Amino acid sequence: MKTTTISIAALLTGLAALAAPTAAQAKHDRVYAQLLAYDSAPDRATLQTAAAPAQAEAALMEIHGDPARAMVIRLRALDALGLFPSLAVRGYLHRLTTDTDADAVHRMRAATALVHAYGDGALTSIRPVMHDPKADDDLKVAIADALVRYAGPAGRDLVRKASVAQKDPARMDAMDRVLLPQENPTPLIR
Repeated sequence: MKTTTISIAALLTGLAALAAPTAAQAKHDRVYAQLLAYDSAPDRATLQTAAAPAQAEAALMEIHGDPARAMVIRLRALDALGLFPSLAVRGYLHRLTTDTDADAVHRMRAATALVHAYGDGALTSIRPVMHDPKADDDLKVAIADALVRYAGPAGRDLVRKASVAQKDPARMDAMDRVLLPQENPTPLIR
């Protein structure tokens, strides 16, 4: 009877050890919790603190690549990668942006994060997508919006060229609307 009790205790201890999260899993869970916040997206410092001592960008790329995670969290991880302009992030976002087999929503988020992080430095990655006649219309409009917001005059020029290259008037109209100046580009001072 005594050996049975010891065996059951040893078994329970072994199961508890297996159930305990690894350090990497705990780091991902902290970053995941930050991405789960519905009120606002986490900033760079918050994500770095949650991932410490590891790099937040590595955790974000792993979270995005995990199909077991909720889609909204995976997409927010892509958005958050735009806060970490590193070589690894640039490569990850570039590969996803140019992957024609990837889901259009993932490509859209990756492309906008790429433009947010690198501004006009992302044009080399973005240009082929903007000139691809088979690329999704919504993808192109989202990229155009990011280019106008974050890539300066070179981004606006790429959007103009992509708009002119369109043959479909409805698609041209959507691209042209992105180029329109905002109603109030600067706040009024009273």
